[in-house]
Amino acid sequence: MGVALPWQWFAQPCGISKDQSQLLSYFLSPLVALCAVAAIHVTSLGNHCLFEHLLGIPCPGCGITTSLFAILTGNLVAAWSANPCGFLVFASLLGQSLVTALEYFSVLDRGARLDFALHSNSVVASFLIIAWMAHLIRP
Repeated sequence: MGVALPWQWFAQPCGISKDQSQLLSYFLSPLVALCAVAAIHVTSLGNHCLFEHLLGIPCPGCGITTSLFAILTGNLVAAWSANPCGFLVFASLLGQSLVTALEYFSVLDRGARLDFALHSNSVVASFLIIAWMAHLIRP
């Protein structure tokens, strides 16, 4: 369904209602996540995947952060090499923010936002599994 950060501490002093605050939270959270990825220089972090450490094979999400960072810096070839699903994750995060903004301005209703979040998350998860299996078949 998406992740939401608690924005009430900012919204209440500005006179924003609880419902509007919740929508603001759903809108800003994916954008904050993308900004956090952009702020981290991922190459200095190394590989900290517990799944790969324990099982010796990369997990379906390995390379997503690197891929998002590469997309944000304009290096699309590196993004594809890190994990092709990074493009879907990026599009899903932006799409969820856009749909939430449309709900905020009463263009869409809450059900449409929840449907979009459910379907976009399902598509991302499905492609992560497909890409992971393809990576395991052809190392």
